[in-house]
Amino acid sequence: GLLANALGLSADQQLRISPPPDLEAQAVAERAVEDLIQVARARRPDLAAAEAQVRATESNIKVQESAYKPTLSLFGSAGMTQFAPGYDPRSGVIGLQLSVPIFTGFQSQYQVLQARELLEVQQAVRDKLATDVTLDVWRTYQDLRTQGQALTTATELVASAQESYNVALARYKAGVGTITDLINAQSALASANLQRIQARYRWNLAKATLARAIGMLEPGVLAEHIPAAGKAEPK
Repeated sequence: GLLANALGLSADQQLRISPPPDLEAQAVAERAVEDLIQVARARRPDLAAAEAQVRATESNIKVQESAYKPTLSLFGSAGMTQFAPGYDPRSGVIGLQLSVPIFTGFQSQYQVLQARELLEVQQAVRDKLATDVTLDVWRTYQDLRTQGQALTTATELVASAQESYNVALARYKAGVGTITDLINAQSALASANLQRIQARYRWNLAKATLARAIGMLEPGVLAEHIPAAGKAEPK
């Protein structure tokens, strides 16, 4: 009775309540958010910057490690020398060269150790940021679904209120309805329209927030993944 009255219908009006989404629909939604998480991991600039720092430190460690390790190199040369007749003028030299860095009091080893400790910190920061990005996308996606459902409900409420207003207006013109009934129906329609406007605003805001969470604002990306409830938005 209360729900029917809120929709502008008679309290004894029977309503059909739609069942909750089935498991298949839920699975589709979960796949969609997983796709968005992958997009965010590839496109978020803060996550890309953290990954770049990790790679730079890894490269720095390799350079520093090679600085205090012995190196073995192969060298060779060839030439021709003019001798007396009967001698082979061709000559060549080939050999191996071992280079051992000068001992610096373990300074290089300490620098490598510090770089490895820095790498561990940067990896931890990157991993935490990746987790935060995942949670951010998941939370904003669920909010978009919620706002989409609210927009659908608000749109249906407007349709119901419009129908009730049309009935009240027809009854009033026919002389069987009161001006009070007409005003009440008109007020309910105005209230429903306001709720739809507010719901549309919140839905668009949630969509923009999700776009920020995945690190890109191109509408085509979200169009492939946003909940179907958003399609209920009136044109």
